[in-house]
Amino acid sequence: MNETFIMDFRQSMRKMERLLSGSIRNDVECCGIKLNECHILMELDSCGTAAVSELTETLGMDKSILSRTVDRMVRDGYLKRSENPDDRRQKNISLTEKGLLKTRDINAEMNGKYSRILSDLNEPAMKRALESMAYLNTLFTTINQAGACCDEGEREC
Repeated sequence: MNETFIMDFRQSMRKMERLLSGSIRNDVECCGIKLNECHILMELDSCGTAAVSELTETLGMDKSILSRTVDRMVRDGYLKRSENPDDRRQKNISLTEKGLLKTRDINAEMNGKYSRILSDLNEPAMKRALESMAYLNTLFTTINQAGACCDEGEREC
């Protein structure tokens, strides 16, 4: 593959990372919660109920950080724990009414923002953008599952 293309791609990805990081930081601060809390709320909004171990895997978070965040969100009234009917040793996590209201607020705000961002694209361009993002997500998921950034320790990163 052309090295110039790879360098241009990496540069473009770094710029997108910076733009997204700043945007996400502002969005979450605007919503009055922390980034990890937002990710947990959005995941539970889409799946309904999950065990902490499932959230850890899905969100790629450290288990201790996720547990502390869930504890705080239970105390703050966004989440509730219930017994897992399949495994009494595990607790399921789900949204409370307050959590549901917060996710509705976040979704309304973010849907409006992304609607403005995408407003200049026609339908085929929006479809291509979504397909490209899905494909890149698949590629990055595969790479992240492979592990280390360097080839089997042959060189330092």
